[in-house]
Amino acid sequence: MSAMIMSWVVTYLMHSTLLIAAVWMGARFVRSAAVRDALWKLALTGAIVTSSLQLAMPVRLWKPAAPPLVVAAQPVVTTPGMTPEATPEMTTGNVETAKAPEQRREIPPQSLAIFVWSAIAAIFFARLLYGRQRLLAILRDRREIVTGRDRALLDELAGPRMVRLTESPSIHSPLAMVGWEVVVPGGIFPRLTDEQRRTILAHELAHLVRRDPLWLAAAEVLKALLFFQPLNFLAAAKMKETAEFLCDDAAVLQTGDRQALAETLAELASHVVPMPTSVAAMAEGGSNLIVRVTRVLRAGVPDLPLRKRMRLAIALVPLAIVAILAPGVAPALIPSLDGTANHFAEGNLVHTYQGKDGFTKIVMDAKNVAIAGDGSWVRFDNGAGFFRVRYTSERGAERRVDVLPGTNLAPVYRYSVGGIERPWSAEAMRLMIAAFSSKELEEIKLTDSARPKPEKRQEAKPQARLEVRPEARPEKKLSRWDATIEEEGTRDGVPLHFRLDIDSIYYDRATGAIDLQQSGSLFAEETLGDRVRTIEMKDGAVKLSGDWSGMSRAERQQWVGNLLRRHTTGDAPVVRAIQKMVP
Repeated sequence: MSAMIMSWVVTYLMHSTLLIAAVWMGARFVRSAAVRDALWKLALTGAIVTSSLQLAMPVRLWKPAAPPLVVAAQPVVTTPGMTPEATPEMTTGNVETAKAPEQRREIPPQSLAIFVWSAIAAIFFARLLYGRQRLLAILRDRREIVTGRDRALLDELAGPRMVRLTESPSIHSPLAMVGWEVVVPGGIFPRLTDEQRRTILAHELAHLVRRDPLWLAAAEVLKALLFFQPLNFLAAAKMKETAEFLCDDAAVLQTGDRQALAETLAELASHVVPMPTSVAAMAEGGSNLIVRVTRVLRAGVPDLPLRKRMRLAIALVPLAIVAILAPGVAPALIPSLDGTANHFAEGNLVHTYQGKDGFTKIVMDAKNVAIAGDGSWVRFDNGAGFFRVRYTSERGAERRVDVLPGTNLAPVYRYSVGGIERPWSAEAMRLMIAAFSSKELEEIKLTDSARPKPEKRQEAKPQARLEVRPEARPEKKLSRWDATIEEEGTRDGVPLHFRLDIDSIYYDRATGAIDLQQSGSLFAEETLGDRVRTIEMKDGAVKLSGDWSGMSRAERQQWVGNLLRRHTTGDAPVVRAIQKMVP
């Protein structure tokens, strides 16, 4: 999860920087304030969409040159003085058991980063809430205007819309507030002419129609939450500036009196006081009043609001280009040497079989941990992670493997037999691998290559593999596939049960062609919560039953192929042949 968050943050920073820079350069050549308004809103919010889409997209039309996020591998055994080059000793049983660290535990870098982000974001949010409370305290003395000339002017401009009109002697500039409310200054408003008051009300009404108070509040929240992108402050300021331009144009279109609006702006400018940035005020310190007055008095037709289709095109086209072509950072896991990796948010697997010591049971419990398919490395998401294995048999002693996070989340390995702690050995490594695969403990062979390497990590789903024992049939040069497996556990907290029975399937290992005349049967059933899916192959025909609704034939074939690859080590050609037979 921490890798995913880090990937999103870095991708967002790149996308938002590209968007805001592109809009800043392009807006200088766009005369329409309505188009600039749409562009700045896109610049402020678009990167949130594109960075999320890019991480969710399974296929990229173009691979960016930006490198993937790489997390360095931790040593497998944390014995003091041991180097990565010394890890091959793990397969010979000469590595001493790492001692568990004392109670002192350092803060993981991911937790520290989240803490720092939360603290800074809390400061920005506190500042935002303080400004809001300060504004409400200032407006506590406002009174509602229900009759009179001002009420009649607003009703005439608003038409069927219900807009609340209030007056406060504590402010010096009209305000448009969330909840369809216009607040006018009690000390200044009565001194203005009807034409000037009409332009003020038309301007503030335009803010409400455009939902500017909501946009400004959202901009402040984004600035607080995504404070690490300073260009958001520029985008929010430009969005607020264009909002004032467009509301000036709306007031001119509705009243037809440019002169009155310019005089009103000049009058209000002499009483300007700072206001909270999330408030849509007609005249405030942040507004460029000279530019606005000049713009109002210039000749020409005021900007009209953009149509919905035009706003949609302005948003979708740049978003699609950035999401597909912009560089990004994808989370990854360190790959193991056998090309597989398992990540357990919360997992429980039970593996039973008849071994050399009689009925044997291997129970694995794991949480917030990633582990290589060959056991060469273990990484924890946080300090609450663990990986535990319990091995019991009819005639053998109980064996236990515990891997827990130590200093800086480095894995600490412990192995015990019959309650007595033993050095970490090849036997312990085999037991760890057998816990998440479907091989019997005695079948797992280790080599010196089973050791960690600081490579890029690639995430894969938890895998449980079953050894396929081919039996050559010389007369026909076919291989025989027999397998039986049953597993119970959980997947992301949902109960999981899986059963697979393969009986005498004969096939050509080179081509995958199945001998339908001599082959036996295949039956697989997966129960995940209330969903049951079953596949059965017999007499050369494949039959599906259970919940397959909403899946196309290609999706069903892909699901069956993934199921067989995840739980068996069957030859790839025969798995593909079975896929093609799925109806």
